[in-house]
Amino acid sequence: MCAFRPFEWMLCFVVLCGSAFLARAQESEQSADTVRLDTLAKRYEVTQALYRMQVHKIQSSGEEDPTYPVFPTHETIAQFLDLASDTEDRTVGMQALYLIFMQAVAGGDPEAPISIARERAIDIAIERYIDEPQLQAFFRYLGAGARSARAESFLRTALELSPHREVRAMATYYLARRLLRQSEYPMYARQLREECAAYPDTPRTQALLQSIPRLETVSRQQAAAYRRESVALLEVLQADYADVPHVRYYGTGPARTRITEYVDPSGKQRRRFAELAEAMLFQLEHLQVGSVAPEIEGIDQDGKPFRLSDYRGQIVFLAFCANWCGPCVAMYPQERELLETYADRPVAILHVNADDELGTLQDSVERGEITWRSWWDGKDGPIAAKWHVDSWPTTFLLDADGIIRYRNIRGSMLEHTVASQLDELE
Repeated sequence: MCAFRPFEWMLCFVVLCGSAFLARAQESEQSADTVRLDTLAKRYEVTQALYRMQVHKIQSSGEEDPTYPVFPTHETIAQFLDLASDTEDRTVGMQALYLIFMQAVAGGDPEAPISIARERAIDIAIERYIDEPQLQAFFRYLGAGARSARAESFLRTALELSPHREVRAMATYYLARRLLRQSEYPMYARQLREECAAYPDTPRTQALLQSIPRLETVSRQQAAAYRRESVALLEVLQADYADVPHVRYYGTGPARTRITEYVDPSGKQRRRFAELAEAMLFQLEHLQVGSVAPEIEGIDQDGKPFRLSDYRGQIVFLAFCANWCGPCVAMYPQERELLETYADRPVAILHVNADDELGTLQDSVERGEITWRSWWDGKDGPIAAKWHVDSWPTTFLLDADGIIRYRNIRGSMLEHTVASQLDELE
């Protein structure tokens, strides 16, 4: 058990007292279930604060092999589920479920309490809230965290039973995405097996050896079937829901339980499902391992035009990155080292940069953090949209003929694949 300094306990005391005061002050204006939700949410926030203090103290201790505590959400999570199950206030019930779906993205263990809670949350959503217009806010969280046995049936049920066209459109889109990703399991299994063979004695390899068998449960025949159904669903999106906008949601209020529709402050219009379906079909057709990478044409950080095909004859590491993306920035030192190591070899690194402002990219170049050419695509830019980039970083390794040989590699696997492609070339 970690000991806290007095100011840390004072912080928690203030939060607890503040939440109690807030609950009493609002009780006369809000329903009992709303107060119940907010009280639970504040308690959850306190639990998070205490947990982060523990983690920070352990990280600051300098221990070589620290043991981190498990996030203690069991009791609170169960109470959110109970609230969603028994409340007559449907808005409160949806908000209670929203917290479960949000928090489950961080749980990779299917036996973890939050992962189990998400399965129950799906059941509750189907039983009590399938006709809610904001049901679509849950769908984006189904693809992260531990593998969910109920996620696909949730999307199919919403597609069949929701009375709202926008919800059916979103369910179609996320089901197509899910099937597309499952169709790629054999490809990722091959890549990870190759990584394990190249680096057999690392802790990461031991972890991968536990997860690869799940990917290998999908045969090539099953992958092809997933791909066909994904294409069929995307064609439905284009035919029946082309004009429907893709609405994004985020959480506000206590523990981010208030489901809030995102409005771009710049006034940029939401993308329509016709455009999203087109991008996914483009991915299926042109961005698979073994395909020739499509052309990219634009301007670099200095305003000079260039094309991806200008780098034929070289091994190209192509990454969609931004300075607001922590994992992207974490790759920079390795990328600089890679270019230094192969300074006299046919190796190139190219980025499609999604910083909001060109100046942010130029500042990184000026500081020496980025030493390669980048297309500046901006936020939600046309290159990333065409390539259906929905996670950052997204990476590709191209051989000298411009053929995609690997996808979504980084770390030690990047070094291995560049070296192996050079061996093939030379």
